[in-house]
Amino acid sequence: MILRPMSIGETPKTCVFCGGGPLSHEHIWAEWIQTYVSRAFSKRMHTASFSGTLHAERIWNGDMLTATIPCVCERCNSGWMSRLQTRAKPHIVPFLQATWPTLDRWASRSLAAWITMFTMVYEFRDPRTAAIPSKQRDTFRRTRDPIDGWEIWIAKINPNRWRGRITHVAGTLYDVKHSPLNARPDHQITTGVIGNLLFHSYYFAPELDMSMPEIEEYGSALGLTRIWPTTETPPHCPVRVLFDADAENVAYSLINVLAKVYGIQPLVPVRN
Repeated sequence: MILRPMSIGETPKTCVFCGGGPLSHEHIWAEWIQTYVSRAFSKRMHTASFSGTLHAERIWNGDMLTATIPCVCERCNSGWMSRLQTRAKPHIVPFLQATWPTLDRWASRSLAAWITMFTMVYEFRDPRTAAIPSKQRDTFRRTRDPIDGWEIWIAKINPNRWRGRITHVAGTLYDVKHSPLNARPDHQITTGVIGNLLFHSYYFAPELDMSMPEIEEYGSALGLTRIWPTTETPPHCPVRVLFDADAENVAYSLINVLAKVYGIQPLVPVRN
């Protein structure tokens, strides 16, 4: 089935991966995670922000473990997405049990693919922040592998306020001086915490020049370990353990670097 291009901010009427239907209610966090993580997020906030000259923010209260987003069809949800969950689960569970697993190239690739899928779904928590092109989602559905042009990082965290929290930032940089109110988002930055795992993914459209030292170096400086693109050297277990203040730095530091470069409004961390 051919994916129909969506208008900016349009709520999905068909599956965002295959274009089919009817839509099911995809859990933001897979249901199997509830076996390892208790439901204790009733007062946690989950944010989606739109950056650029247009800046808005939406915050949801409630238990994210049971929250759903109606943006994928039952066939995808119970098919390839379920198989990807099964593939990634052995590499995720140790993080939910406060350990750092051995991450060879296959484990890193599988974990990065799971984070990619999570990010692609979570964008539709607020459809205005859907920056990933439909062709990338279709490619990902077919390959179930991380996408070229993405950066995916992880860290070990001992969270308190950040337990179960997700932030997603998207916006327009390339067209910020031309048509900022109508331009489709061309970048996204997503940060989430589940158990003792912090993950951080970002995507920038190819027309954006991201070859800046500030971007190339910021992940390691924040205590993150990159798992995509993969390297010959397996990701090491970090000596440093992150805390809530570190998670806020991770979530907002890159967009604030871009704010200085592109002259857009910086984002202020939301505290809860």
